Amino acid sequence: APPLTNILLTTLQVIVVLLILIVFFVLGRYLIKLSMERKRKVPGSHFKTKLVLFFIGLSLIPSLLLLYFASDLISRNVESWFRTPLDRLLEDTKAIADGFYANAEDMTLNYAQQLARDLQRDRLLSPEKRPQLRDFVRDKLKEYRLDEIGIFLGEEELFAYLNPNIPLQDYRDIKPSLVKRAYLGEAFRSVEPLGNGEIVRRGVALSPPEAGGQALVTTGKFLPQNYAEKISNITAYVQRYRLGKIQKNPVKTFYLMTLIFITVVIVFAATWIGIHLARTITVPIEKLAQATRDVSKGNLDVRVEDPASDELGILIESFNQMIADLKSSQQSIAFQTGELEARKKYIETVLDNINTGVIALDAAGVITTINPSAREMLGLRDKDPVGQPYRLVLEQPRYEDLRTKIDWGMKNKHILADKEINILDNGQQTTLALALTPLRVSDGDFSGLIVVLDDLTQLIKAQKIAAWKEVAQRVAHEIKNPLTPIQLSGERIIKILGKSE
Repeated sequence: APPLTNILLTTLQVIVVLLILIVFFVLGRYLIKLSMERKRKVPGSHFKTKLVLFFIGLSLIPSLLLLYFASDLISRNVESWFRTPLDRLLEDTKAIADGFYANAEDMTLNYAQQLARDLQRDRLLSPEKRPQLRDFVRDKLKEYRLDEIGIFLGEEELFAYLNPNIPLQDYRDIKPSLVKRAYLGEAFRSVEPLGNGEIVRRGVALSPPEAGGQALVTTGKFLPQNYAEKISNITAYVQRYRLGKIQKNPVKTFYLMTLIFITVVIVFAATWIGIHLARTITVPIEKLAQATRDVSKGNLDVRVEDPASDELGILIESFNQMIADLKSSQQSIAFQTGELEARKKYIETVLDNINTGVIALDAAGVITTINPSAREMLGLRDKDPVGQPYRLVLEQPRYEDLRTKIDWGMKNKHILADKEINILDNGQQTTLALALTPLRVSDGDFSGLIVVLDDLTQLIKAQKIAAWKEVAQRVAHEIKNPLTPIQLSGERIIKILGKSE
């Protein structure tokens, strides 16, 4: 190997060794420090140790795997580069070039045969179909993606269409000798230089009766590069390859040392990042953990003070704001809870002291609230029906009228007002006024039913008494009205009899 390569490899080896020593020194020093902190049970030492070991493993394991597979891959590739048989390479390259030429010739011959069949079938070589012949050839030039189509009648070229994208300034006409030999039965084949490339021509001779003689159809394909020159260039590359084979082992060593150098740099950088993150993360996290323990004990006056300005700073600020919001929410909830309790007690007091019976049902028909007046009216003084379905509580036959009305309300979810129902309790009939009101949540869905009962028994009795009084007065009046004329008539008769005497 050249002296420059040896110097470079030696320098890389020294740098790699120094980096490895530095990494081991830094890691050993910090790991010993962490071990001592763990023994003293310093807060955050366990997290620091895990974080540093995680970063070391995260960088070391894939780096070593990458070093192993990359070095093996480079070694295999370098060996495969210099194991290639040069003679076989040249023969294969020549075969590829020959095959390319043969493929181009086969393609142009196939298109020439197809054109000849189409011309004979459609009799396009007759003089009166020359315009159609030109259009046909022009279309086929584009369809087949050819670069040349020529038509010969006898030894004279009738016309030829060319691709305008080929170097036309270097174009050469087909030699007449090739046309004559084609008419004699020899295969028409031509490969001629054209610009920086070559044009491959094939042709088919035919004897249509409408042409009055022999005709020739030629097709051409332009190859934009000279493959013979390319083969010469490949030979030159092979010579350079032989010269480079001498440097095989130095190249492998150079790549391997480069990979080792990169691996050590990655491990060192990841280790330093892990140590730095461990120092910047553990202290704020430990403060947050301590503050969380204080909050769990009910202390909402705690506040974390840390100068961090990154995402941890945002986290600390959010934590402090959360504690402030929790404190404010706790005070607000306590105030609202007091209001709700007071309102609940007020409603319970009202329900317990009004004479109207109130029953609240949920959407499933379970009794959620019933006041004493309702229990008194329904004869449920010794029962607690809260939490039970109304159909179970009102299953006795005497509640059939009430149960039917509630079933209607639960089914139709409509208001029902001023309906009288009768309940027989211990031989006494009780008349109740029933009103049903459906409960709905904010989105309009049915959530229950309010049943309101008023006792009309005394009112109905009073109404009956008043009605009988009025009947009695009317009867007395009707009786009194005929007696007065009778009395007056009697007094008059007595008076008249007295005067007669």
